Amino acid sequence: MTKRSRRTRMRKSRLPVGDKASQIDFLQPPNASAIVYSGPIPQRTAENGIVAILRENATFASGSGTSFISILDNNPSGADNWSEYSNAWGEYRVLAMRVEYEPIQVVNTAAVTAAPLVHSVVHQPGLVSSPTNYGQAFSIGDAKLGNTMRKYVRLWRMSGSSEAVYQSTLAPAATGLSVLSSAFGLTTATTYGYAFITYLVQFRTSSV
Repeated sequence: MTKRSRRTRMRKSRLPVGDKASQIDFLQPPNASAIVYSGPIPQRTAENGIVAILRENATFASGSGTSFISILDNNPSGADNWSEYSNAWGEYRVLAMRVEYEPIQVVNTAAVTAAPLVHSVVHQPGLVSSPTNYGQAFSIGDAKLGNTMRKYVRLWRMSGSSEAVYQSTLAPAATGLSVLSSAFGLTTATTYGYAFITYLVQFRTSSV
């Protein structure tokens, strides 16, 4: 009797078929259990450039006073990887921002006073000055009420021609105020938390 060798059929994993790399607008993530990525990698195009994610953080602290005013604009040049893109591209604009406030003082004690925290998404920087009280802070933008000891997340998206203009990567500047956070009646010289900022930035070659 002849022994038949058993063949094990190796099934190739099927990858989703998509457009060419230069035409991809969105990437489909691989399966959560995948350990190898063999999908497309978008390449830059002469017309639209590339879209990149940049990140930085800011400190929310009262300093020598009893208040803090945090004005986070849409200038991404403070991000650690800014030079990686600014050295390769001539112009940029910020499509969106995500600001996440993470408190480190989470219990109201005699040593550290909790306070209301007003945060707003703002699209008209010329109309805004630093508020000096809650009444002023609550009248700015789409103000929402939180607390210095609670997390919050705010989203800013490019809106209007003044924010859609491209800036030179050699002279980065804000085109929108983006997110304003204000708190008063705080304990002096105290760090209350940190803001983690994610920018979605479109880079392109210079138009001139």
